[in-house]
Amino acid sequence: MPLTKVNSTMMQATGLSPGTYGGVTYDDAGRATAAPGPFGGASPNIQIFTSSGTWTKPAGAKQVVAECVAGGGGGGYGFRGTAGTALYGGSGGGGGGFTRALLDASHLIDSSYTVTIGAGGTGGVFATSINATLGTATSLSGAILGRIAGANSGGTVAGNGGTTAPSSGSAGGPAGNTGGTGSITGIPSTGSSANLGPSSGGAGGGMTAAAAVGSLGSPANVFSGSSGGNNPNIASSSSGGAASATSNGGSPASAGTRSLASMIINGAGGGGGGASSFATGSGGNGANGSGYGTGGGGGGSTIGSGNGGNGGNGGPGIMIITTYF
Repeated sequence: MPLTKVNSTMMQATGLSPGTYGGVTYDDAGRATAAPGPFGGASPNIQIFTSSGTWTKPAGAKQVVAECVAGGGGGGYGFRGTAGTALYGGSGGGGGGFTRALLDASHLIDSSYTVTIGAGGTGGVFATSINATLGTATSLSGAILGRIAGANSGGTVAGNGGTTAPSSGSAGGPAGNTGGTGSITGIPSTGSSANLGPSSGGAGGGMTAAAAVGSLGSPANVFSGSSGGNNPNIASSSSGGAASATSNGGSPASAGTRSLASMIINGAGGGGGGASSFATGSGGNGANGSGYGTGGGGGGSTIGSGNGGNGGNGGPGIMIITTYF
């Protein structure tokens, strides 16, 4: 019979004794010693993986929820060119994909399962012409059932700056966010954060063909980097670095303290580096993604003798497996 009493007097009046009812244990004062979970059993078992390993199905499991975040993509590097040439900064890396799978524990017939945690991609490096890389997938898989759940990093590596618009880092599947795209007519686009997936990186600052050495121009011809993608309910954004005519392009500010705790979406995409028109200056470097699966920011461009700014690194993946009894 359903248990509706909350103290020992009510238990005795209905002929029930202290014990376990509906998966919940009550002491002789009618107090629950194991809080019920959403499926009517005891408190859930939660295991958090930030590195690859093995998950063993707990005894008595009824339902299992696997939440996967893949590694975010790295941001592209900014370009170095000469005055009189329109230059793009590097694009932001895409956010890694997010997926959640509800599994009937009776269908999980393997005794243990492999957890693979995706790594964040690396940002592009101008000085050595190293392109940005993708993050890698996060997955839960078994020997018999194969892959149970997983999420993929962005499908396109964030493009490096140049004289033509670079490709932005694409959203990881099934749910991710697209990296910010470059601009030569204003501040480039902010990384996307429009859905449940991790936020992406912002693009680095570019400049118009009218940019002169040692001048920002009026109206502006040398631009700041954009902010990284940001969910305002979760984290403060990583703002883009400022443009400069007297030094290197500015570095992005780091994401601030998050306003709400979240194990899955817990940070912002990296901001883009600012452009520089200083004679010996370099473009600002993009910021690293500050949370799981976030994309790195793109590097800023320069017409100085320094380097184009480097792209930021993407954030690593994570998996959370919750078992209900």
